Amino acid sequence: MGQPALIAQPVKTARIEFDDIGYPGWYAVVRTDPRSSVYDALVGFEDGVWWSAFGQVVLEWNLTDEDGQPHPLPKDLKSEHELDLRVGVVTFLFVRYIEAVRSAAAIPKVSEFGSDGFSPTNGVATASAKA
Repeated sequence: MGQPALIAQPVKTARIEFDDIGYPGWYAVVRTDPRSSVYDALVGFEDGVWWSAFGQVVLEWNLTDEDGQPHPLPKDLKSEHELDLRVGVVTFLFVRYIEAVRSAAAIPKVSEFGSDGFSPTNGVATASAKA
């Protein structure tokens, strides 16, 4: 008998639209099946670490500045300070991203674990919850 055929793991994505916060037509495509280490780094908010993770999950977007110039993707920047998006846009994207991942993986809400910094993927408190 021969070797079973290997099948590459698909990348699952979701499209997040910004219409609800007053940016009609804006969208971001995000990866909803990140490795657990990437997810944990993202929700841990450690300096430098979370931004790298954010760059791995935001695959595409059409966000622009006031002059219509495209914002670079997070993966192309060293830190969030180089991007300088409006706080509401970043917050909206982050919250909707977490919701999309949890929905795709059927992960319970963080608050059900009794800690805002609990990581559902590894079962321990993240750095922000330990502080």
